[in-house]
Amino acid sequence: MRLGLKFIAGIAFALTLMAGASAFAKTPTPTATPTFTPVATSTPSAQQVDVFRGQAWLNGQASAGPITAKIGDIVCSEPSTAITPADSTETIYTVRVLSSDLRPGCGQADALITFFVEGQRASQTAIWQAGGSQFLSLIAGPPFARFFGTSSTSRTRTESIIPFVNDQACGYDRGGGFVDPEHNYEAIVFSNEQQVGCGTEGALITFKILDAQGNIIASANEKGVWHAWDGISDLQRLDLTIGPAGGTKIGNVGTGDGSQEGTSLWGFVAVGLGAAGLTGMAIGTALKRKRVAR
Repeated sequence: MRLGLKFIAGIAFALTLMAGASAFAKTPTPTATPTFTPVATSTPSAQQVDVFRGQAWLNGQASAGPITAKIGDIVCSEPSTAITPADSTETIYTVRVLSSDLRPGCGQADALITFFVEGQRASQTAIWQAGGSQFLSLIAGPPFARFFGTSSTSRTRTESIIPFVNDQACGYDRGGGFVDPEHNYEAIVFSNEQQVGCGTEGALITFKILDAQGNIIASANEKGVWHAWDGISDLQRLDLTIGPAGGTKIGNVGTGDGSQEGTSLWGFVAVGLGAAGLTGMAIGTALKRKRVAR
């Protein structure tokens, strides 16, 4: 009888211990799943950027490559764009320079901006302005002169008006644009820095018509004076009266370094080629075909 009571009491005690252990057991706290709220990305306000537009030049050639802007050593610009408007033959870049609110160390009042054309520093600078919109032509590399005007005779698509300093070809014909391209021209004249023997301040420039083989087939009676274009001043206008030919074949011309032929640009086609690394084209490949009046 006593053994039975002891057995029952033992079972009861064991049950009591089990109940107590269950009562004091800690229920694990579930781990909360983290939530992420995306940061809103709003378009900068007009007062947080300064916008620049214009033509870009590198080593005497129009460039459609990337433009970057720095304040001090900090790149403060967004990626640039380059477009050729439907009513123009010129490619225009656009680059936005951010404020210090958007990028620490960047635009604020009186901050000096330096510009780079395809990684090469341009000679032009600007002062950052909140909400500004500025037109600025950028020139990187050696200086050059720009002439434009009309010629008294027309040219074929394989003939170009080439500038000379003394007896040396020193540039190339960019073409005549949209209006009457057979009679209009624009010539880039390299400096002595880019091509030894070429333009220095005050040097006289002569203009000659060359065929595709480099033969001088006509010469202009007028002469120009070499002045470095600063990106702001108007181009030098010089209307040409074409006279007798004279001269002999000179081979490739207008390269600046002797490594490629001069470029003749019609409708600014070479901008796109320049972006692809194709800066050299045969003289006169972009002018409308027509016989030269000799």
